[in-house]
Amino acid sequence: MKTVKKLMAAVLITAMVLSLAACGSKVKKMTAEEFTSKLEKENFTVKETKGSEDVKTSIVAYNSDMSVMLTYSLFASTEAAKKNFDYFKETAEAAKKEGTIEKLSTSSSKITADGGEDGYIVVAYAEDMVIMVTALTTNSDAAKDACKVLGI
Repeated sequence: MKTVKKLMAAVLITAMVLSLAACGSKVKKMTAEEFTSKLEKENFTVKETKGSEDVKTSIVAYNSDMSVMLTYSLFASTEAAKKNFDYFKETAEAAKKEGTIEKLSTSSSKITADGGEDGYIVVAYAEDMVIMVTALTTNSDAAKDACKVLGI
């Protein structure tokens, strides 16, 4: 009986850990101010830009040698942001089939594409926000670090 209780406890703990890990992988929406302040603390240059008519707020950030660039887009609607994200997802999947992207990982809120010599890209989506991180392959570690800073 004690063995069964210990086994059940271990199963429950494992299930809780796995559920917490799954929750942590979902992208959380951030404000333009959060995006700006987090990247400025990491010495990125951050500038507001003009987006398309579907975009309410558009910001671009880049490191000193411009080998890593990030864009923050706050869309006029959740539907417009989802459409934008889905476009990137379809494009990445097609590029993977063509062999342009070596490694591709996709979920309902994040795309990570490693194109080898062609670069490294992460696209994250939450509600009405899309963030895109692009890097030359020589600086993919800096792009990964920027993603960690942003929590994506």
